[in-house]
Amino acid sequence: YQRPYVWTEKEWEPLWDAIEWAAAQPSQSNRPRPYFLGAMVLEQLRRPTACLNERQIIDGQQRLLTLQLCLAAIRDLCGALQLTDYRDAFRRLTENDSPVARTEEDRFKVWPTNFDRLLFRNVLSAGSIEGVKGLKTSTESGERIRDAYLYLSARAREWIEQDDATPRERVAGLWTTLTDRLQVVAIDLEPDDDAQQIFESLNALGVKLLPADLVKNYLLRQAEVQDQDVENLYQKYWEQFDSDQKHWRAEVRQGRLTRPRLDLFLQHYLTLRTRREVLAANLFG
Repeated sequence: YQRPYVWTEKEWEPLWDAIEWAAAQPSQSNRPRPYFLGAMVLEQLRRPTACLNERQIIDGQQRLLTLQLCLAAIRDLCGALQLTDYRDAFRRLTENDSPVARTEEDRFKVWPTNFDRLLFRNVLSAGSIEGVKGLKTSTESGERIRDAYLYLSARAREWIEQDDATPRERVAGLWTTLTDRLQVVAIDLEPDDDAQQIFESLNALGVKLLPADLVKNYLLRQAEVQDQDVENLYQKYWEQFDSDQKHWRAEVRQGRLTRPRLDLFLQHYLTLRTRREVLAANLFG
């Protein structure tokens, strides 16, 4: 029930700058300064014995997806440079190996919200910059996923091609940075923790959530608690809003104010159903 991918160059650039900053830190007694990427909130999922250990992302999906795209981009650059050992090492940071990876969902370390899965899978499976450039998508979030890979690939190539060291040495620096010098705080929720409340409070950061995003999250979360088929409910009732983001998230004027079309739609729908005025700003709360 997470949002589709919404990050753009506005977020990709500082992330890559952070990677470069961490890579440039001198080693002092083998303890270089790390870079803190923030907190991620995870919820342990119940799975049968011998199945892959899984966690649901409550907060941090955009960062995790972007980091996976970055790792895939560097992996493919290593392949192009014939650095097969590093190519394989970076691949292991994005994919699970058999026997735990039994299904398509098990293959990747991070699996995005249902709407973005096809393009994310195709980008991570393309194997080259040319392959990613040739991918077609009709969705705005799909374009962002593809463009994130291409942007990070271009920045990584620039960094690797600097002439103060060999490509292998530069790639080794990226490997050390991405495995040792970037830090996050992983918050694992207890069974009685209110995941919805934590999600709302933490998402004051990053790309602002629409009230409609909070409504979607709440409804699908409640469905999951009631053991309903969340995938089916999403596809039946909400996927249409994610599939045409340019239409539903576009700002439209109503009176003196402008609001995303999806928020206005929910406002009018709730006003109709409740037979009392519902303000767009109070859709969720």
